[in-house]
Amino acid sequence: MSKVWLVTGSASGLGRSIAEAVLASGDRLVATARDPRRLEDLVKKYGDQVRAAALDVIDEGAAYAAVRVAVDAFGRLDVVVNNAGYGDIAPFEQVSCDSEAPQAGSAPGTPSAISNVARVWTGELGASTVATARKSARQRSSSTSQRT
Repeated sequence: MSKVWLVTGSASGLGRSIAEAVLASGDRLVATARDPRRLEDLVKKYGDQVRAAALDVIDEGAAYAAVRVAVDAFGRLDVVVNNAGYGDIAPFEQVSCDSEAPQAGSAPGTPSAISNVARVWTGELGASTVATARKSARQRSSSTSQRT
């Protein structure tokens, strides 16, 4: 039986790769991005197997709406991959404890809205898996951040 996935940050990078692998395997997917127009090629290629939804992971209302898309379209939600984030690329000693706060919407370590919503929905729906793969990296402007 195929699974129903919700993958945040499906427009590019790791989220895009996960989304493509999910669809290639025959599973169904709600692909999310802040700009869902960036997902049109997936919808065109995979048709009814995929739904695109607008989602900024710090917006709890949008997170509920994205989960609702999965339930309305596919009847359930089995796997949530909370991948969306930003990039903070800097030498370790230049990264502050507060660097994650803009993404999380509050204090460092606070889960994104989709994590909170997914916990509620997966409990109600009896989902088998919740996977999270948060990324956080942001390019620093100092000359030392250019070193590899």
